[in-house]
Amino acid sequence: MPEQERTSPARGKSTTGINFDTQILSFLDDLRRESPVFQRRSRSEIVNMIIEDFAAQNGTPIDTNKETRQSA
Repeated sequence: MPEQERTSPARGKSTTGINFDTQILSFLDDLRRESPVFQRRSRSEIVNMIIEDFAAQNGTPIDTNKETRQSA
């Protein structure tokens, strides 16, 4: 499936067709319900936050605009 790209100049987002296992989606939904950090955030925001944290912990920080995510 070709990747659909929709880039916003301010945030640099792309839309992709990623498929998740049912258990992964359940885990993300549990995080949204149970964790104050993830409440009121979309699945996409949660996945992005987890990946950014993993990258930072492994010595490859991803330069993102944290202010946008903080205000969500």
